[in-house]
Amino acid sequence: MQCFFFHRVLGSRRVDDFTDLEDPTCRDFESLVRRLARKHRIVSTAELLDLQRSRRRPGPDWVHLSFDDGFASTLRAGEICARLGVPLTVFVTSRVLDGFVPWYVRCMAALSGARRSVRWQGRGFDLRRIGEARALAAGIKESVYSSGGDPSHRTEAILSELGLPIDGAIPDKLRFLTRAELRQLAGLGVEIGSHGVTHASFTASDDASLCDELTGSREALTELLGAPPTAVSYPDGRHDARVEEASVRAGYRIGFAVDGPHEPWEPLAIPRRCLARNVEFVGRPLALGRAFGTAGAVKVGLHWLASRVGAAR
Repeated sequence: MQCFFFHRVLGSRRVDDFTDLEDPTCRDFESLVRRLARKHRIVSTAELLDLQRSRRRPGPDWVHLSFDDGFASTLRAGEICARLGVPLTVFVTSRVLDGFVPWYVRCMAALSGARRSVRWQGRGFDLRRIGEARALAAGIKESVYSSGGDPSHRTEAILSELGLPIDGAIPDKLRFLTRAELRQLAGLGVEIGSHGVTHASFTASDDASLCDELTGSREALTELLGAPPTAVSYPDGRHDARVEEASVRAGYRIGFAVDGPHEPWEPLAIPRRCLARNVEFVGRPLALGRAFGTAGAVKVGLHWLASRVGAAR
Protein backbone atom coordinates (compact mmCIF):
# COMPACT_ATOMS: atom_id res chain seq x y z
CA MET A 1 0.00 0.00 0.00
CA GLN A 2 1.08 3.55 -0.73
CA CYS A 3 -0.15 6.52 1.30
CA PHE A 4 0.22 10.03 -0.10
CA PHE A 5 -0.56 13.24 1.76
CA PHE A 6 -0.71 16.95 1.02
CA HIS A 7 -1.33 20.21 2.83
CA ARG A 8 -3.01 22.56 0.34
CA VAL A 9 -4.06 22.77 -3.30
CA LEU A 10 -3.37 25.97 -5.22
CA GLY A 11 -5.42 27.79 -7.80
CA SER A 12 -2.14 28.90 -9.38
CA ARG A 13 1.52 28.87 -8.34
CA ARG A 14 3.74 31.88 -7.75
CA VAL A 15 7.28 30.99 -8.75
CA ASP A 16 8.76 33.59 -6.39
CA ASP A 17 6.98 32.31 -3.26
CA PHE A 18 8.73 29.41 -1.56
CA THR A 19 5.51 28.32 0.16
CA ASP A 20 3.90 27.61 -3.21
CA LEU A 21 6.56 25.04 -4.02
CA GLU A 22 5.20 22.75 -1.33
CA ASP A 23 1.77 22.12 -2.83
CA PRO A 24 0.18 21.03 -6.14
CA THR A 25 -2.26 23.06 -8.16
CA CYS A 26 -5.87 21.88 -8.32
CA ARG A 27 -5.27 20.80 -11.91
CA ASP A 28 -2.24 18.69 -11.00
CA PHE A 29 -4.01 17.16 -8.02
CA GLU A 30 -7.02 16.15 -10.12
CA SER A 31 -4.70 14.67 -12.75
CA LEU A 32 -2.99 12.59 -10.05
CA VAL A 33 -6.28 11.32 -8.64
CA ARG A 34 -7.50 10.30 -12.09
CA ARG A 35 -4.22 8.53 -12.84
CA LEU A 36 -4.19 6.67 -9.54
CA ALA A 37 -7.85 5.66 -9.85
CA ARG A 38 -7.13 4.01 -13.22
CA LYS A 39 -4.34 1.82 -11.87
CA HIS A 40 -4.99 1.40 -8.16
CA ARG A 41 -7.68 0.86 -5.58
CA ILE A 42 -7.99 4.10 -3.63
CA VAL A 43 -9.16 3.16 -0.14
CA SER A 44 -10.77 5.05 2.70
CA THR A 45 -9.62 5.30 6.29
CA ALA A 46 -12.71 3.29 7.24
CA GLU A 47 -11.42 0.41 5.10
CA LEU A 48 -8.07 0.56 6.90
CA LEU A 49 -9.93 0.47 10.20
CA ASP A 50 -11.69 -2.70 9.04
CA LEU A 51 -8.25 -4.19 8.35
CA GLN A 52 -7.14 -3.31 11.85
CA ARG A 53 -10.20 -4.96 13.35
CA SER A 54 -9.87 -8.14 11.28
CA ARG A 55 -6.06 -8.31 11.59
CA ARG A 56 -5.61 -8.36 7.82
CA ARG A 57 -3.04 -6.58 5.70
CA PRO A 58 -3.58 -3.98 2.94
CA GLY A 59 -3.29 -4.98 -0.70
CA PRO A 60 -0.17 -4.01 -2.71
CA ASP A 61 -2.25 -1.98 -5.17
CA TRP A 62 -4.03 0.05 -2.48
CA VAL A 63 -3.57 3.81 -2.25
CA HIS A 64 -4.70 6.14 0.53
CA LEU A 65 -4.97 9.93 0.07
CA SER A 66 -5.06 12.52 2.83
CA PHE A 67 -4.50 16.16 3.69
CA ASP A 68 -3.07 17.53 6.92
CA ASP A 69 -3.78 20.73 8.87
CA GLY A 70 -7.19 21.88 7.57
CA PHE A 71 -6.36 24.67 5.15
CA ALA A 72 -9.39 26.21 3.43
CA SER A 73 -8.24 24.98 0.01
CA THR A 74 -8.80 21.43 1.26
CA LEU A 75 -12.46 22.01 0.43
CA ARG A 76 -11.51 22.25 -3.26
CA ALA A 77 -9.61 18.97 -3.00
CA GLY A 78 -12.66 17.39 -1.36
CA GLU A 79 -14.87 18.59 -4.20
CA ILE A 80 -12.49 17.08 -6.75
CA CYS A 81 -12.43 13.70 -4.99
CA ALA A 82 -16.21 13.70 -4.48
CA ARG A 83 -16.76 14.42 -8.17
CA LEU A 84 -14.44 11.56 -9.11
CA GLY A 85 -15.91 9.18 -6.53
CA VAL A 86 -12.61 8.79 -4.67
CA PRO A 87 -12.25 8.61 -0.86
CA LEU A 88 -10.25 11.29 0.92
CA THR A 89 -9.30 11.92 4.54
CA VAL A 90 -8.55 15.35 6.00
CA PHE A 91 -6.76 15.65 9.34
CA VAL A 92 -7.70 18.91 11.06
CA THR A 93 -5.91 20.91 13.74
CA SER A 94 -9.07 21.67 15.67
CA ARG A 95 -8.29 25.11 17.10
CA VAL A 96 -7.86 26.63 13.61
CA LEU A 97 -11.63 26.34 13.24
CA ASP A 98 -11.91 29.14 15.83
CA GLY A 99 -9.42 31.46 14.14
CA PHE A 100 -6.21 30.19 15.72
CA VAL A 101 -3.15 30.55 13.45
CA PRO A 102 -0.49 27.88 14.16
CA TRP A 103 3.13 28.89 14.62
CA TYR A 104 4.30 27.44 11.30
CA VAL A 105 1.80 29.50 9.29
CA ARG A 106 2.93 32.70 11.01
CA CYS A 107 6.49 31.70 10.15
CA MET A 108 5.63 30.97 6.50
CA ALA A 109 3.79 34.27 6.13
CA ALA A 110 6.63 36.26 7.71
CA LEU A 111 9.36 34.69 5.59
CA SER A 112 7.47 34.82 2.29
CA GLY A 113 6.52 38.44 2.88
CA ALA A 114 10.07 39.60 3.66
CA ARG A 115 12.04 40.70 0.61
CA ARG A 116 15.42 41.18 2.24
CA SER A 117 18.36 39.43 3.85
CA VAL A 118 18.45 38.29 7.48
CA ARG A 119 20.96 36.56 9.74
CA TRP A 120 20.21 33.65 12.04
CA GLN A 121 22.57 31.42 14.00
CA GLY A 122 25.59 32.99 12.33
CA ARG A 123 24.39 32.49 8.76
CA GLY A 124 22.94 34.93 6.27
CA PHE A 125 19.73 34.18 4.32
CA ASP A 126 18.50 36.18 1.34
CA LEU A 127 14.73 35.71 1.57
CA ARG A 128 14.33 36.88 -2.02
CA ARG A 129 15.91 33.57 -3.03
CA ILE A 130 13.54 30.62 -2.81
CA GLY A 131 16.19 28.10 -1.80
CA GLU A 132 17.47 30.24 1.06
CA ALA A 133 13.96 31.00 2.30
CA ARG A 134 13.18 27.28 2.34
CA ALA A 135 16.43 26.52 4.16
CA LEU A 136 15.68 29.09 6.86
CA ALA A 137 12.12 27.78 7.24
CA ALA A 138 13.47 24.25 7.69
CA GLY A 139 15.97 25.42 10.30
CA ILE A 140 13.30 27.30 12.25
CA LYS A 141 11.01 24.27 12.12
CA GLU A 142 13.67 22.00 13.59
CA SER A 143 14.51 24.57 16.28
CA VAL A 144 10.86 24.93 17.25
CA TYR A 145 10.20 21.19 17.41
CA SER A 146 13.38 20.40 19.32
CA SER A 147 12.86 23.15 21.91
CA GLY A 148 10.21 21.18 23.79
CA GLY A 149 8.39 24.35 24.85
CA ASP A 150 5.41 26.23 23.48
CA PRO A 151 5.98 26.34 19.70
CA SER A 152 4.22 29.69 19.36
CA HIS A 153 6.49 31.34 21.92
CA ARG A 154 9.61 29.89 20.31
CA THR A 155 8.49 31.06 16.87
CA GLU A 156 7.76 34.56 18.16
CA ALA A 157 11.24 34.73 19.70
CA ILE A 158 12.91 33.69 16.43
CA LEU A 159 10.88 36.10 14.30
CA SER A 160 11.66 38.90 16.74
CA GLU A 161 15.36 38.03 16.53
CA LEU A 162 15.12 38.22 12.72
CA GLY A 163 13.30 41.55 12.85
CA LEU A 164 10.24 40.10 11.13
CA PRO A 165 6.59 40.75 12.08
CA ILE A 166 5.16 38.35 14.64
CA ASP A 167 1.50 39.08 13.92
CA GLY A 168 1.66 40.07 10.26
CA ALA A 169 -1.18 39.61 7.79
CA ILE A 170 -1.88 36.02 6.77
CA PRO A 171 -2.37 35.56 2.98
CA ASP A 172 -5.72 34.13 1.95
CA LYS A 173 -4.01 31.07 0.47
CA LEU A 174 -2.87 30.21 4.02
CA ARG A 175 -6.36 30.57 5.46
CA PHE A 176 -7.90 27.66 7.37
CA LEU A 177 -11.33 26.07 7.14
CA THR A 178 -14.19 27.61 9.07
CA ARG A 179 -16.60 25.44 11.01
CA ALA A 180 -19.19 25.80 8.23
CA GLU A 181 -16.63 24.80 5.59
CA LEU A 182 -15.58 21.74 7.59
CA ARG A 183 -19.22 20.64 7.79
CA GLN A 184 -19.47 21.17 4.05
CA LEU A 185 -16.33 19.09 3.53
CA ALA A 186 -17.71 16.26 5.67
CA GLY A 187 -20.98 16.52 3.76
CA LEU A 188 -19.06 15.64 0.58
CA GLY A 189 -18.21 12.28 2.13
CA VAL A 190 -14.67 13.27 3.13
CA GLU A 191 -13.49 11.50 6.27
CA ILE A 192 -12.32 13.84 9.03
CA GLY A 193 -9.50 12.92 11.40
CA SER A 194 -7.53 14.64 14.14
CA HIS A 195 -4.25 16.52 13.76
CA GLY A 196 -4.14 17.66 17.37
CA VAL A 197 -5.41 20.91 18.85
CA THR A 198 -2.52 23.30 18.14
CA HIS A 199 -0.12 21.31 15.90
CA ALA A 200 2.32 20.91 18.79
CA SER A 201 4.84 18.08 18.54
CA PHE A 202 3.34 15.05 20.27
CA THR A 203 6.75 13.58 21.12
CA ALA A 204 7.92 16.87 22.71
CA SER A 205 4.71 17.25 24.76
CA ASP A 206 4.51 16.08 28.36
CA ASP A 207 1.85 13.53 29.25
CA ALA A 208 -0.77 16.08 30.28
CA SER A 209 -0.26 18.24 27.18
CA LEU A 210 -0.29 15.19 24.93
CA CYS A 211 -3.59 14.06 26.44
CA ASP A 212 -5.03 17.55 25.91
CA GLU A 213 -3.94 17.58 22.25
CA LEU A 214 -5.46 14.18 21.52
CA THR A 215 -8.67 14.31 23.53
CA GLY A 216 -9.31 18.02 22.97
CA SER A 217 -9.23 17.66 19.21
CA ARG A 218 -11.38 14.53 19.26
CA GLU A 219 -13.99 16.19 21.46
CA ALA A 220 -14.10 19.36 19.34
CA LEU A 221 -14.52 17.44 16.09
CA THR A 222 -17.14 15.16 17.64
CA GLU A 223 -19.16 18.14 18.87
CA LEU A 224 -19.00 19.80 15.44
CA LEU A 225 -19.63 16.78 13.22
CA GLY A 226 -21.59 14.46 15.47
CA ALA A 227 -19.24 11.49 15.15
CA PRO A 228 -15.90 10.90 16.89
CA PRO A 229 -12.84 10.62 14.62
CA THR A 230 -11.12 7.25 14.74
CA ALA A 231 -7.88 8.32 13.03
CA VAL A 232 -5.11 10.70 14.00
CA SER A 233 -2.24 12.16 11.99
CA TYR A 234 0.82 12.96 14.10
CA PRO A 235 2.03 16.57 13.55
CA ASP A 236 5.20 16.45 11.45
CA GLY A 237 4.88 12.66 11.62
CA ARG A 238 6.58 12.60 15.03
CA HIS A 239 5.48 9.66 17.18
CA ASP A 240 6.81 6.97 19.46
CA ALA A 241 5.40 4.18 21.63
CA ARG A 242 4.21 6.68 24.26
CA VAL A 243 2.33 8.73 21.66
CA GLU A 244 0.76 5.63 20.13
CA GLU A 245 -0.42 4.38 23.53
CA ALA A 246 -1.87 7.80 24.38
CA SER A 247 -3.66 7.86 21.02
CA VAL A 248 -5.34 4.55 21.77
CA ARG A 249 -6.40 5.74 25.24
CA ALA A 250 -7.90 8.86 23.62
CA GLY A 251 -10.05 6.67 21.35
CA TYR A 252 -8.08 6.51 18.10
CA ARG A 253 -7.52 3.24 16.27
CA ILE A 254 -5.51 4.37 13.25
CA GLY A 255 -2.39 6.58 13.31
CA PHE A 256 -0.61 8.13 10.33
CA ALA A 257 3.06 9.04 10.35
CA VAL A 258 5.48 10.20 7.63
CA ASP A 259 7.77 8.16 5.38
CA GLY A 260 8.81 4.65 6.34
CA PRO A 261 8.12 1.95 5.41
CA HIS A 262 7.16 0.39 8.73
CA GLU A 263 6.92 -3.37 8.66
CA PRO A 264 4.98 -5.39 9.48
CA TRP A 265 1.65 -3.62 8.89
CA GLU A 266 1.23 -1.37 11.91
CA PRO A 267 -2.12 0.49 12.11
CA LEU A 268 -0.76 3.09 14.56
CA ALA A 269 2.31 3.93 12.46
CA ILE A 270 1.12 4.01 8.86
CA PRO A 271 3.82 5.65 6.71
CA ARG A 272 2.91 8.35 4.20
CA ARG A 273 4.84 10.27 1.59
CA CYS A 274 4.28 13.99 1.15
CA LEU A 275 4.11 14.53 -2.61
CA ALA A 276 4.13 18.33 -2.43
CA ARG A 277 4.23 19.52 -6.04
CA ASN A 278 5.61 16.23 -7.40
CA VAL A 279 2.22 14.75 -8.27
CA GLU A 280 3.00 14.67 -11.99
CA PHE A 281 5.70 12.05 -11.44
CA VAL A 282 3.67 9.47 -9.51
CA GLY A 283 2.87 6.45 -11.63
CA ARG A 284 5.55 7.33 -14.17
CA PRO A 285 8.68 5.45 -13.02
CA LEU A 286 11.03 6.82 -15.71
CA ALA A 287 10.53 10.34 -14.41
CA LEU A 288 10.72 9.57 -10.70
CA GLY A 289 14.38 10.57 -10.45
CA ARG A 290 13.43 14.16 -11.12
CA ALA A 291 10.98 14.16 -8.23
CA PHE A 292 12.67 12.16 -5.49
CA GLY A 293 16.35 11.77 -6.43
CA THR A 294 18.00 8.45 -7.21
CA ALA A 295 17.40 6.68 -3.89
CA GLY A 296 13.84 7.95 -3.61
CA ALA A 297 13.14 7.05 -7.22
CA VAL A 298 14.26 3.47 -6.66
CA LYS A 299 12.09 3.16 -3.54
CA VAL A 300 8.97 4.64 -5.15
CA GLY A 301 9.64 2.73 -8.37
CA LEU A 302 9.76 -0.54 -6.44
CA HIS A 303 6.49 0.33 -4.70
CA TRP A 304 4.96 1.03 -8.11
CA LEU A 305 6.29 -2.23 -9.58
CA ALA A 306 5.00 -4.24 -6.63
CA SER A 307 1.58 -2.66 -7.02
CA ARG A 308 1.44 -3.60 -10.69
CA VAL A 309 2.52 -7.20 -9.98
CA GLY A 310 -0.08 -7.43 -7.22
CA ALA A 311 -2.78 -6.04 -9.49
CA ALA A 312 -1.97 -8.62 -12.16
CA ARG A 313 -2.44 -11.59 -9.82
